[in-house]
Amino acid sequence: MKIALLTTETKHHCLFVEKFLKYFPIDLIIVETESVSAPFDTAHSFEAEREDFELEQFFKGDTPSLENYCPVHESRNINEPGVLEAMGRHNIDTVIVFGTSFIKGELLSRYKGSMINLHGGDTELYRGLDTHLWAIYHNDFDSVVTTLHLVDENLDTGHIIAKGQINLSNVNTLAELRAENTLLCVELTVSAIAHFEKLGRFVTSKQRSLGRYYSFMPKDLKDVCVRKYNRYRDKL
Repeated sequence: MKIALLTTETKHHCLFVEKFLKYFPIDLIIVETESVSAPFDTAHSFEAEREDFELEQFFKGDTPSLENYCPVHESRNINEPGVLEAMGRHNIDTVIVFGTSFIKGELLSRYKGSMINLHGGDTELYRGLDTHLWAIYHNDFDSVVTTLHLVDENLDTGHIIAKGQINLSNVNTLAELRAENTLLCVELTVSAIAHFEKLGRFVTSKQRSLGRYYSFMPKDLKDVCVRKYNRYRDKL
C-alpha cells in the first residue's frame, strides 16, 4: 500500500502526520499552498491561543514542518495536473485528505473509492467550513464529532467509514479543540487503513441525510462560540 496525504502546512496537520507514522508510512504529502479567505473578518484571539497551545503541547516550542516527516510536493491548488503526476511517480494507491479545497476532475476520478476525507463535524448535519464551531453556536454539542468518509463528486457527501465523538472533557478551552480533533482523526484513519489493508476496500454506509452547508464563521459569532463553550465546559 502506497499512501499519500493531501493537506496544508499547519501545526495540527504536522501533529496528524507525526502520530499516524507510528502505525503506517506516508509515501508522499501533497501540500496545497493557496487558500481561500472570507470577504469579512474571521480572525479571533482564540485561534492565536490555539497556535500557541499546539506549539508548546506537542512540539516543545519548535515550529514543525511537514517536509521533516515525509517527501513533500507543493501545489498551488490540489487539482493541478502536477499533483496527479507526483502521485503517479510514487505509485500512490490510497489517499487521505485532511484540510484541502474541493477535490474534483481527474484526481477524483483516478482515486475514487480509495480516497478518504477527514471532516471536522457530522456530515449528515454540518457540511462545509468551521463545522465544529457551527455546532457549538447552535448548542449542538453532541454533534462535535469527526467524520471519515469517501470523497465523491459533492462536498462532504461521500459514504461514511466512521464517526467519532470528540471527548470534550479533554478540551478545557476552545483553543484546545482542534488538537483533540486531530488525535481522533489519527485514531479513525489508522483503523480505516488497517481494515482497507485486510479487505482491499473501505467498509462504508450511505449518509442518511444531506447536512446543511456552512461557510466561514464571522469573528463576532466566534465570540458567541467561545462564551457558549466556556459555559458548557463549566457544567462538565
